[in-house]
Amino acid sequence: MRMRWLMAAVAMACVALGAAHGRAAAAPPDAVKPPRAVALLEAEELWVGEPSLLRVVVDGVADPGEPAIPEIDGARIESLGPPQDASGRSITIIDGRRTETLLLRLIYEYRVTWLRAGKITIPPIAVKAGRETLKTEPLTATVRAAEIPEGFTLTMTTDRRAAYVGEGVRARLTWRLETQVREASFAIAPGDAATIHPAQPLEASIRGAQVEQAPINGEQATVWIERGDDGAPLVHAEVWIVPGRAGKVEVGPATVAFRAVMGRARPRSWVEGLLGGGERLTRASLSSQPVSIEAIALPEEGRPKDFGGVVGALKIEAAVDAGVFVMREPMGFALRLSGVSPPAALPTPDLATIPGFLDSFTVEGEPRVVIEGDAKIVRYTLVPKHFRVRETPAVTVPYFDPVARTYQSASCPPIKISVLPSRNQTTASVVGRRAPDAIATTSDDQTWARAGPVGHIGATIVP
Repeated sequence: MRMRWLMAAVAMACVALGAAHGRAAAAPPDAVKPPRAVALLEAEELWVGEPSLLRVVVDGVADPGEPAIPEIDGARIESLGPPQDASGRSITIIDGRRTETLLLRLIYEYRVTWLRAGKITIPPIAVKAGRETLKTEPLTATVRAAEIPEGFTLTMTTDRRAAYVGEGVRARLTWRLETQVREASFAIAPGDAATIHPAQPLEASIRGAQVEQAPINGEQATVWIERGDDGAPLVHAEVWIVPGRAGKVEVGPATVAFRAVMGRARPRSWVEGLLGGGERLTRASLSSQPVSIEAIALPEEGRPKDFGGVVGALKIEAAVDAGVFVMREPMGFALRLSGVSPPAALPTPDLATIPGFLDSFTVEGEPRVVIEGDAKIVRYTLVPKHFRVRETPAVTVPYFDPVARTYQSASCPPIKISVLPSRNQTTASVVGRRAPDAIATTSDDQTWARAGPVGHIGATIVP
């Protein structure tokens, strides 16, 4: 399908593509493209509830700041991750003269979910370029409202009306179907004071139901289908709503965009005719009513100085990937945080701020984070600084217990390890040895031991 864009991208013939930093040595270019920022929006058709792709292209800047995405009336914009490096060199030859131009280019991508119909303006997006600030031109989009077919309904309810700031509230979407549907996606406007996270449904809710996957705010989530009292199919999905400030917090509406099957269409070819013809699909969307939550401020009395906003009955477990290590060689260390819903809202502990870690270890790179069930698992790479290291320090995180209404702390004890001054044939057989019943997680090929004869496990990392 041919895409039309509200602003055209700059065409460039690239020879020798590579990252702007760390590329192989090459002859200096004759010119460098001047700095600029351009916003590009997919614009074939824009519909309420359906996501579109927004790109911010930054040219001529080696290390720009993150684009400052403004608040937009009628749309929600979410980053799709780190920028893509599309830098390169172009060569032109005119009258025998060869000119080489260097183009530094980073492309930032965002998902735009349209929340209402009509003309919606994306204001200029500012990008820091050293002492200079680049700005894109504003974009104006025309968003259409899809048909609301008769018999379809969408509701959103919460399991309670009040919660502490930072405490997850479970909300359920219920979508009643009148006909078969195709290509459904959900979107929930979080408002200005809450975050939304897909929730894993309770086992009792999905027992005996048809379980499927559908995107909620662009993230794949579990949905389940059952029959209502009138026999109509009901599609359910659940999310966590986490209020970010005290007071009345309004979230929604929820929207589902889909294509409804409205009968059979005339075959477009003899092949389609032999197969029984095609479906006649109608683009449609529904919206629910918003929901309100009364968010209660956390008490000031007794609040720890290092409190990071965790609300719930937090548990922390730790593990290492072996029991014997070598000085100045990497080792795996992991934390498993559970007991707080949603786990995706839990902060990632910064080992550099925990007493004792930097005395004994260097923390290499960024931690790797995965959500597995109701737990958040954070994997770190540590390097022992000397062979006198005998254990990993304890990790303690304060939290607020909404049931006891008090601040408490969760911690995991130190893990005993052995660090050798060097690797040799005598020690090679035990260095980095995994326990016989080691368990590999489903997220990647890193293995974390459950138990073993060397006594190096402080707590299990995989239940």
